[in-house]
Amino acid sequence: MIKSPLVKGLLIAALHLVLVSSLAAKYAHDRATRPRVWVKTTNYDPDLPIRGRYIGLQLQIDAPGLFEDKPLIEEKSPALPVVKPSPCETENQKSGENKKHFRWERQEKQVRLEVVNGHLVATADPKGNITATWERDWEARVTVRISEPVLFFIPEHTLIPRLERGEELWAEVTVPQQGPPRPIRLGIKHSNGELAPLRFE
Repeated sequence: MIKSPLVKGLLIAALHLVLVSSLAAKYAHDRATRPRVWVKTTNYDPDLPIRGRYIGLQLQIDAPGLFEDKPLIEEKSPALPVVKPSPCETENQKSGENKKHFRWERQEKQVRLEVVNGHLVATADPKGNITATWERDWEARVTVRISEPVLFFIPEHTLIPRLERGEELWAEVTVPQQGPPRPIRLGIKHSNGELAPLRFE
């Protein structure tokens, strides 16, 4: 029996509705049963015009003993032509004379995630489907994060407030049995340690 185009369209629409509903039910179940935790994050905003109202978040994690603590290797600045600096440049040069630059280091490992004492912690798992990245920048600051950003939906015409000095962007996430954490809401941690959830209207 040949179905009309209208019937075929209705069947496809119904199938899509079932898929979306089942996914929403799974997320709702995870929110009700899986552990939640607040995680420090940074914005990751690639140039993707099709991303809509989603922003990417790079979640920082704890990974005690997971990565090798590589020795610091100082990087020497290349020699530059001698040019007589202005008084302002001389002052800036003096303030930065004692700064050392170190080699940028990076490591990656497959992990699984769990919540331990209110922290999102990574444990080595060669079969894990989550990659953790350890980076140490040229100022010797170490960051451990989930390699792939997670997406968070922002309502239309809503902007994330600009962070002031000493403030940090955090995200509350659920941690499923498999796959990356799922962000629920955002918050700003102030310099006094208070974490204020953001409300998008």
